This record gives sequence, structure tokens and C-alpha cells, in this order.
Amino acid sequence: MRISGRAGGAVVAAQRPGASLWTPAETFTSRAGTSDIFVASYSASYHETASARWTKHFGGVSWCEGNSIFVDRHGNVYITGYFEERVSFVRGTLDSAGAADVFVASFTPSGVERYSMRAGGSELDLGHGVAADGAGRVYVAGSFQSQNASFGGSPLSSAGHYDVFLAGYEEGSDSGDLHAAHRFSVRAGGDARDEGVALAISPSGWLYATGSFTEEVDLGGGPLIRNRRATLVAAHEVTDEGHLNHTSSFAIGGEGGDTQGLSVAASDTFVCIGGEFIDSLTLGERTSVADGRDAFIACFEL
Repeated sequence: MRISGRAGGAVVAAQRPGASLWTPAETFTSRAGTSDIFVASYSASYHETASARWTKHFGGVSWCEGNSIFVDRHGNVYITGYFEERVSFVRGTLDSAGAADVFVASFTPSGVERYSMRAGGSELDLGHGVAADGAGRVYVAGSFQSQNASFGGSPLSSAGHYDVFLAGYEEGSDSGDLHAAHRFSVRAGGDARDEGVALAISPSGWLYATGSFTEEVDLGGGPLIRNRRATLVAAHEVTDEGHLNHTSSFAIGGEGGDTQGLSVAASDTFVCIGGEFIDSLTLGERTSVADGRDAFIACFEL
């Protein structure tokens, strides 16, 4: 489950395995009996009980999963995840090109669907993180297996079990029909499992990504190498033309234990990463030993 919010409310996106889900607004029943997507918007202050403003439910004939949600400064809502076979949104049905494809969908502050789209290829391609800058640009991060994954530009090919992808789109209108036009799509990864998990946008518009890699990954600034699974952190400048320029990247952990970056937040002066680790994790001069699987939060000055 993921939560995003602005002052006075919060929006939730998740997948729901099983038969039914109750929200304060209505009861949803899974269409295929496996897993569907729901989006729910709540209105609340610090002194009030949350009340549902609107709820949405989407599904298909097989597994559908909502992994990330973002609310821009105008209150527009963006979600991403993945689906098998097909998934039906209000404005149409998306058909997978392979085992599983990425989806992106957007809604107005009142819950009206703005657009929905798919991306991917013949294998498992998964959307994990989404962010938008409030100026009509939306960014998606995830992992993909396909040798022919299309995100709107030239096809991308995975070099291993999973590779990282990062894609950007710009909203436009064709005869009054809103859509998201491709601006860029890039990949990174080696022959093991590499994943893009979460995105954040700083107030000045810089794009930050986190996730994980195994052994080696090059995000544009030279290879990052670790002997265990490590957290990746990358910073990118997005130009006025909508292009992506890599500026810096570094790794967290991956030496005494496995780590996974799960969330990221950024200002213009620092970036913070939240995640999990097993065995041990060294940050600066401090080494922490996990009791099974532990959480970490680390902030870095820019």
C-alpha cells in the first residue's frame, strides 16, 4: 500500500487479493478473484476523522497491482503498478504485450480519470514508483525483464534478471483528448536483479530515484560495484525540453549485508532514503546489525 497527500487530505493506492474490500465509501469485489487495484481519496485535518471523498476500483481477468501513488501541487493523482493480460480503466482497456506490463493512470482532484497508458514487452515489466512535477510531466520507475520493452521510444532490452527503467512523459491534448507523450526512457543494470523502486522531485525540479542493484550498475556516472545487494541513489536534471541528464549516483550498503531502497524524499539541499537491510549496514562511522530484517533512514546533503 502507498499513501500520498497534500494539506487537508490523503490518497491511497494498493492491490487487493481476494474477494472483497471495504472502504468508508463502498465495498469493492475483485473482478477475477485474484488481485485488483483500488484508489481512495480522503479528506481530514489533524482534528478530524478521515472521510472518503472518492474511491475507484480497477481490475481485469488476472493479477493487477497498484504499487505507487503521487499527488501533484494541483491535486491531480497519479498511480503506477502492473497488470497481467488486461486491465480496464474508465477510458478504456489496456492489453499486456507479455507476461505483465506497466500501467500509469491519472485522475483529477475529484476522481475523474484523465488518462491511462501501458508500457512493456514480452516478459515481466513492473511499475514501482511515480512522481509528477505539476507542470504536466510525469515520471515512472520500475524493473523490467523484456528484451523488447517499449516505453514510448526506442525499445529497451534487459541485460539480466531485472533491469532498472526510468521513463518520462509530458501531458498533451489531441482534439481535446488528454494523453501522456513520451519524452525519454532509459535503462540500467547488469546480469542480476536491479530495480527502480521510488521517485521524488525537489522544489527546483530535480528528479531523484532509489531502488536496489546486485553486484554492479551504471546509472550514467560510472559503475557502482558491491558484493551484496545494495541501495542505489541517483540524481537527474530534467531540462526545459523534457530530457534527462544524469548528475550523480551513489550506493548505500551492499558490503556487510543486503539493502533495498524503498522510498525517497528530496529538498533543494538534502535527499533522504528509507529502506530495509539484513545482516549489517554501515552509514558513515556507524554500523548497525539487523535482527532479521530492519529498517533504515539516511539523509545526505546535496
